[in-house]
Amino acid sequence: MILDTLLLELVIKVSGSGKSYPDPVISVLTLVIFVLLIASLFV
Repeated sequence: MILDTLLLELVIKVSGSGKSYPDPVISVLTLVIFVLLIASLFV
């Protein structure tokens, strides 16, 4: 639960400061975090 909250905060921070990141980086980070969230549901 704590890990999910930290990941969610990371997503918010990244999307909030998205102007400073290239779009491909945002896409990759989002994909990685999404996969981690799904994996955490099954672990």
